[in-house]
Amino acid sequence: SLFHSIHHQPPNIFIWNTLIRAHSLTPTPTSSLHLFSQMLHSGLYPNSHTFPSLFKSCAKSKATHEAKQLHAHALKLALHCHPHVHTLIVHMYSQVGELRDACLMFDKITLRVAVSFTAIITGYVSEGHADDARRLFDEIPAKDVVSWMP
Repeated sequence: SLFHSIHHQPPNIFIWNTLIRAHSLTPTPTSSLHLFSQMLHSGLYPNSHTFPSLFKSCAKSKATHEAKQLHAHALKLALHCHPHVHTLIVHMYSQVGELRDACLMFDKITLRVAVSFTAIITGYVSEGHADDARRLFDEIPAKDVVSWMP
């Protein structure tokens, strides 16, 4: 309701991103996708802070079709190159059961860090590909207490 009470000027990207993030954390994360649509209709373009919450919403709700549409938006705006966004695309595809797409995105990451490896390894494990997960785990450049796996 606070959002709708802003009359002196239209909401800026920071306000939209804050609302989208808040909705992504609810039990119905797809409501963040509706807000994203409203934001686009208002004439604002998303930025690298918009997509992480949306990708998490798709992953959480297994919204495969919407995930692919968001990925297309990120490509169109060249935001998929942002390291955080790129890793979240890998995570999103892993979580919605599109492991092939997750692998394609992972292969395009030029600077792989433990978080990007974890995103794809989680996908392999959830799909029952333990050998592939272990192979990738062994490729992680710097292992620490967070990435250690017996």
